[in-house]
This record gives sequence, structure tokens and C-alpha cells, in this order.
Amino acid sequence: MPDGLVDTAVFERLREEFDTRSILDAVDMIDEIRYHIDSVRDELLKLHGMAHDLINGANFDGSPPELPIWELSEVISITIW
Repeated sequence: MPDGLVDTAVFERLREEFDTRSILDAVDMIDEIRYHIDSVRDELLKLHGMAHDLINGANFDGSPPELPIWELSEVISITIW
């Protein structure tokens, strides 16, 4: 074996009982978390732009927001908590 000496009986039991799919399931969970984090990040950047325009009097240079600032803040807070 390339990984050194192993107990053959234990290794055979591992081969029979261990489902490698569980590793792929963990990858799927990480992908879901990453998608969620990216989504929240994008929403926070939108909120920052809206707050920057409102508070600092910056000139809005994008398309009109889909949601009013108060509603976007609420969506983000519900998503995070």
C-alpha cells in the first residue's frame, strides 16, 4: 500500500462501511455557504452605495435600486440572523 502498513481487516471493513459520498456532501454544503456569503456580500455593497449616496450626498451613478434602502436593510438583517 502506498500509505504504509495497515491492518487488512480494518481496511476491508472501512472499504465496506465508509461512503465516500459523505465527502462530496461536505463540499456541497460548503458551496451552499459560499453562495449565501457571496449573496449577502453583494447586498451589503448595494446597501453601502445607497447609504453613501444618502448620507454623503454622493451622486448615484448606477441603475435605480430594486428596493428602497430601508427594505434592503431589512432583507440583509433577516438573511444574516
